[in-house]
Amino acid sequence: MAYVKLVEGDYPDHTIALTKTKIVFGRHPDCDVPLASSAASRHHMMIVQDGTHYSVQDLDSSNGTYVNGNEVVARVRLNEGDRLEFADYEFVFVATSSRIEGKDTAYGMLAATVTDSDKLQLALSAGHNERET
Repeated sequence: MAYVKLVEGDYPDHTIALTKTKIVFGRHPDCDVPLASSAASRHHMMIVQDGTHYSVQDLDSSNGTYVNGNEVVARVRLNEGDRLEFADYEFVFVATSSRIEGKDTAYGMLAATVTDSDKLQLALSAGHNERET
């Protein structure tokens, strides 16, 4: 199962399993992955599954979506290890895995499986990313 792993932003190392054919990220509560960052658009970007391949598409967001530092202007196919950057977040795409590494996996507080019947309710809020040193 493919997933994205948060590496920049609140709660690094948390994962989101890509179990739907289309997963929308954004500020609006109807998004599959709702984000609290003011830098995110209401419907910012989506990851789409087409058979065994995944791609990312920007949804006309204000601040753009980037894959490996390149702005997404049309649907871009994702490859193992690609970095997705948007709003205040950076995710790494992992194509397949029998084990998700990270702090909370499939049913943890912040990492979850996105399903058609359940929206992922994450607290990926901007302003809570101060870390103790």
